[in-house]
Amino acid sequence: HRIVETARAILEGRLSFIEGARRINGSRMDADLPELDPDMVRFLLIDSETDTLPFGDVRPLWQPAALAKLQPKIEQSEKWARETGLAACQSLIARFSGNAQPPVSPEET
Repeated sequence: HRIVETARAILEGRLSFIEGARRINGSRMDADLPELDPDMVRFLLIDSETDTLPFGDVRPLWQPAALAKLQPKIEQSEKWARETGLAACQSLIARFSGNAQPPVSPEET
């Protein structure tokens, strides 16, 4: 349930792809899925490739100048995470919510 809700929040633009991937990856141990589930592996990849970027609770702890300097990399990484995780979000929702059609992301409308 938590994974589906997080995937919905990502697609609806309420949560960034990077932060959402971190939450989904953190929930994967609670899910009864194979270790190498193709959708979950995408979120593991996003999480591991962006783990040095400040999101969530750690972001306010960073100096504003450091955040400003890092912002182009954050934006580039978020774009990559969207490209990497969009189909996996849709797939997880379709697989586990009982809906035949996952919600469409704002960018697809």
